Amino acid sequence: MLTSAENQQIKELVRLREKASERRRLGRYIAEGEKLVKELPAGQLLQLYASEGYAKTHALPETASEPVILSEKLFLKVSDTKSPQGILAVARIPEWEKEAVFRKKAPLFLFAEEIRDPGNLGTMFRLSEGAGADAVFLLGETADPFSPKTVRSAMGSLFRVPVYTVSDKSGAACVFTYEELGELCRKSEIKIHGAALSASVDYALSDYRGGTAFLIGNEAHGLTEKALSLAEDHVIIPMLGKVESMNAAMASGILLFEAARQRRSI
Repeated sequence: MLTSAENQQIKELVRLREKASERRRLGRYIAEGEKLVKELPAGQLLQLYASEGYAKTHALPETASEPVILSEKLFLKVSDTKSPQGILAVARIPEWEKEAVFRKKAPLFLFAEEIRDPGNLGTMFRLSEGAGADAVFLLGETADPFSPKTVRSAMGSLFRVPVYTVSDKSGAACVFTYEELGELCRKSEIKIHGAALSASVDYALSDYRGGTAFLIGNEAHGLTEKALSLAEDHVIIPMLGKVESMNAAMASGILLFEAARQRRSI
């Protein structure tokens, strides 16, 4: 059982919890809690950690490596929650084939640009899986999808929905540039619908039965001009009263499930 905070494994766990750069460098992240550990694909789970109390009262999942048991105090140090369940895993960040999703028939995508709140982003992954989306693309300065809070909010959907990063910044760890993404969508006959407040049509009047991508921007600033230039049309979710906009995750859910509704009739 480990009891010292100076142990190198413990120091690495803390760095993985706190730093996106460390997660990218090592290609690893932390999945904490019973549900997430149980749902982790076998090929992603690298190392299991449990508190002393949890190990005494629960049967630990079988893994390729011996589970590491931590004192209760030490588990609190590495945990990202105030009331930890006593189990977490270090997992491998999955690598999705770059253009595989574009070969699908009439795919459904979510493009999330500059979503800064990890909880919102995790919810968007969950909604994407629920609506049958084929992939999520993270544009610009979006929150790290493998931060502990995003992973918890996604509730396992992050393990199953392919995620790709999109950026034009020099040296950015990205899979696509904005231009490459737009060109691939055009070649694959995927229509990009930007959620915007101006020059927009009622979202319910558009046809989403073919290849479809929804662009959702930052709640405070909306979509950037670069992102809007990718869209073939702009859609809006009409609202009554004095409300001008809604939570980005809620907006993405409304659009994705409208597409899912339309596709059920194909």
